[in-house]
Amino acid sequence: MRSIASTLGIPVNNDPRPDDPLVLTRAEFDEAVAHLAEAHWTFERDPDEAWRHFRGWRVNYEAAAHGIAAHLDLPPALWSGPRARLGAAGKPQRPAHREPDASGPEASPAGATEASPVRAADARPQPDTGRPSRV
Repeated sequence: MRSIASTLGIPVNNDPRPDDPLVLTRAEFDEAVAHLAEAHWTFERDPDEAWRHFRGWRVNYEAAAHGIAAHLDLPPALWSGPRARLGAAGKPQRPAHREPDASGPEASPAGATEASPVRAADARPQPDTGRPSRV
């Protein structure tokens, strides 16, 4: 990643130390850990030990990743650095747990409603197959 950043003219440290400063904070890391815990993720390390390992690796790519994202003008995203675009990055939304033949609110993704008829303005053009349309 540092090589790509350098090719794009983005300055990066080619030999960062594990304790060099990061843009991502410990609080943001803890927020991500909590997000994973909500999904019942099994952790191999306690958060303090994980942070030491994580920051030691992240320092190798963070500046390059932020620089490439800014160069490409990518939309804002959590834990991926500042952007020139306006707007806040939202927390990733986990889809609802659904199983075949399930009923109840957990059977539909968040915000889904009963099927509504397709309006002509919403329909996408379909290839001409010589058969009548089912819209």
